[in-house]
Amino acid sequence: MIGLACKATGKAYQDFLSISFKRRLFCINISSINEVSNMLLSLFRTKKIAQVEGYNRFEYIRETDSAVIVSRENGEDTVVPIAKIKLAIEAVRNDPSVYDRGPNSLREHGITHLNSPIWAILHLANLSELID
Repeated sequence: MIGLACKATGKAYQDFLSISFKRRLFCINISSINEVSNMLLSLFRTKKIAQVEGYNRFEYIRETDSAVIVSRENGEDTVVPIAKIKLAIEAVRNDPSVYDRGPNSLREHGITHLNSPIWAILHLANLSELID
């Protein structure tokens, strides 16, 4: 018996046969994605700006329980759902090249219209901090 438990559900896993390897990793990573999103939001809150060189800048305005409100350099204030930031973290974990390919790379993972501010927020951390 392997003594692992899912942080999200508290369920114990008995062995590799009782549950797929992929599902075990997903379940274990739920907290990690939350921790990484919290780290990104904390960095954004502290730095007040998210910008990748050569791309537009986004300024931190405030947060709600489910979103962060940003000011676009060339546009209106925008509400960015925290769930979309978590989806972007998951996208980078599944395909680390997303981190370097530009904001449009997030479109392949269902993030549209908000891809630029989310990509900038991702870059508040190093790639290794997002995937570890």
